[in-house]
Amino acid sequence: KNGWMGDAQVIMETALYNFDMTGLLEKWACDMRDCMRNDGFMPEMVPTGGEDWGMAHAPEWNSAYISTMVYLNQNCGNKSFTKEHYQALLKYGEHEIQELKDYISNSVLSDWASVGSDPHDGKPGHGCCAPEGGTLTSTAYAYWIFRNISQIAKDMNDTPTAEKYSDVARKVKNAFNKIFYDDANGFYVTDIPAGDRKSVV
Repeated sequence: KNGWMGDAQVIMETALYNFDMTGLLEKWACDMRDCMRNDGFMPEMVPTGGEDWGMAHAPEWNSAYISTMVYLNQNCGNKSFTKEHYQALLKYGEHEIQELKDYISNSVLSDWASVGSDPHDGKPGHGCCAPEGGTLTSTAYAYWIFRNISQIAKDMNDTPTAEKYSDVARKVKNAFNKIFYDDANGFYVTDIPAGDRKSVV
């Protein structure tokens, strides 16, 4: 099986409650660090499958590196391991900052293989991407990434970095609410209308 990081990220915390995952996650985090490019780009899949396969910006997948550190800290108290990865985490964080446009992030994969996606639409790189695009899910994950890096930096007594990422997280949150929150109806909507897809299941 391919090491798709988004899939593992969904079950990671639950798995830690049920199994001794410490050694596996530490090993996988080291693999992630080894697979990260010099510019901080993290693949969607680790180990990677080649030059192009699994090499796209999709924070719902890429951010599993952050999740691993967060859950190892919270569930296992493994702060020394996070310290070993601290500079690599910051490199990844900087890459995610560079991916922002007006503090909104975008994802190639988004809500992958959701109802309404069309694997045969002929658009390069689309595959089973959700019809509403990837900005909502990607920006939500970006906020989560920056907030957690800020907390990790605080734990490392790196106040300037903690404040920097806290400020970025705040700006992402504000942009997210401005773009996606429908104040009149009191709920969030995607910037590209996709209808109520539950009705066609």
